[in-house]
Amino acid sequence: MPSNTLTSIIVLGHNKLEYTRLCVESILRHTNSPFELILVDNGSTDGTAKYFNSIAGAKVIKNRTDRGFIKGYNQGVEITKGNYILFLDSGTIVTEHWLENLLACLESDPSIGIVGPRSNYANSEQSAKLNYTSVEELHRLAAEFNGQGPERWYDVDSIASFCMLVRREVIDKVGLFNKRSGMGRYEDANFCSRARAAGYRSVCAGNTFIHRFDGQSLTGDRFQGDNAGKGRQEAPNKGREVSERGELTRLFHQGLVDYADGRYARALQALQELAKKLPYSAYVKHAFGLTLMMLGKFNEAKALLAHALLQRSDNASLLLAYGDCLTALGELNDAEKHYGRVVELGSHQTSARMGLAVVKKIKGQPELLKFINNLEALVTLKTRLVRDRNEHLSITYITANHIVADGSKVHFEHIHRLIGRGHNINVIAHRLHQDRIDVHTEATTTPSNNALSDSIPPESDVIITAGWPQMQDLVKIEHAAHAYLAQYDRSLFEKGGEEGEHYFLPAVKRLADMS
Repeated sequence: MPSNTLTSIIVLGHNKLEYTRLCVESILRHTNSPFELILVDNGSTDGTAKYFNSIAGAKVIKNRTDRGFIKGYNQGVEITKGNYILFLDSGTIVTEHWLENLLACLESDPSIGIVGPRSNYANSEQSAKLNYTSVEELHRLAAEFNGQGPERWYDVDSIASFCMLVRREVIDKVGLFNKRSGMGRYEDANFCSRARAAGYRSVCAGNTFIHRFDGQSLTGDRFQGDNAGKGRQEAPNKGREVSERGELTRLFHQGLVDYADGRYARALQALQELAKKLPYSAYVKHAFGLTLMMLGKFNEAKALLAHALLQRSDNASLLLAYGDCLTALGELNDAEKHYGRVVELGSHQTSARMGLAVVKKIKGQPELLKFINNLEALVTLKTRLVRDRNEHLSITYITANHIVADGSKVHFEHIHRLIGRGHNINVIAHRLHQDRIDVHTEATTTPSNNALSDSIPPESDVIITAGWPQMQDLVKIEHAAHAYLAQYDRSLFEKGGEEGEHYFLPAVKRLADMS
């Protein structure tokens, strides 16, 4: 139901009139709640100011030069009359019921001070995937998406400024965007941090989707570019001060290393401390949940993973982890649904099939549940089924930064053994020259200036990385492999035969997973 309270919508424009026009037209077409439109032209030279003047009833601010993102928005705030103020990037297209949903969320609790939607190009907490390639498809899918209820709302650390709905009282208490934050870079996280200190929550209205242009164009009504409806993400936690980001990175690094080395109690301590600083991060919840499962604390893990799935409902790794958790708790029908959803998504195929096979086996032998006292026990059961069913994994093996060719031989020995077992292997030589690769399989050389996460095949069941630095890039992967399946399959990395002594390199144990 539309709100009766006036919302002041501020749109800041600087050239790119074709996108600005789409934005304004979508506002006029899809906004049913009372609003005033404030259009700020930041020194455009392509007719944007003239277009703004043609919009009936709009308040127009014209700057002779580009005064910057923050000054432009702050100028707009100064002439607003609404109880709520909405900052909207001119490179967006809003959709059916967008403002009604955002207002419903904001008005549901006086402690909520800032609300934002989900989008195809946003930070990890606000990213969503809708598979559209045209404006018509966008509006059709968004209408369905926006019809979901308040169960899709969730707290986040900050709301990105491409679409930010704010109570006027928040601005009255904490002030406008901070000029010291930079030009359109950290202003949103800084603003949300100040609001949080004043007692206000930031919430993502997860039942609201709008389109955002970024690295993209429109031909006719068709979207062109690498993020057309695909949920491309910005770097998470972008607005942290350097010192704070360093501490967060240290805790995350410590938690992951302890997890990879089997020191779960220590990993849990680091992740608990991190969770206090980033209470709404889906990444942290995922890592925290996996660690709890390794310690056999499945009920606690279930609550964390369920909340993370509200934020990232189509993340295959999260769905698999949640399916594993439900399996260990004996909630087998629900586990089947989540494994099945992974199969529908088209990634983690082997891991999802093994999850379904485990559920089927436990249904036939319920006594097996008493032996699943932690995640490693469940992984062991999955591994046995992989062998019994003669399943072959799709494994991406990353070897990197070996200055001396002989330094790579031990990794190639592991790869040849995996090939010998019938697994499908793809080798990515990250910053390793092609002529140093001695592997009888497909090898992809990734240039040093490319993001490693962009090179991982989507069909990968397992990702093995040969060094810690790659881990920080791999955590960005939406289709990241079910790495702990291989991490505890000792036979994958043994030195000799079935009776031989197991042989590990520390780097091999540090497999990349979404935690």
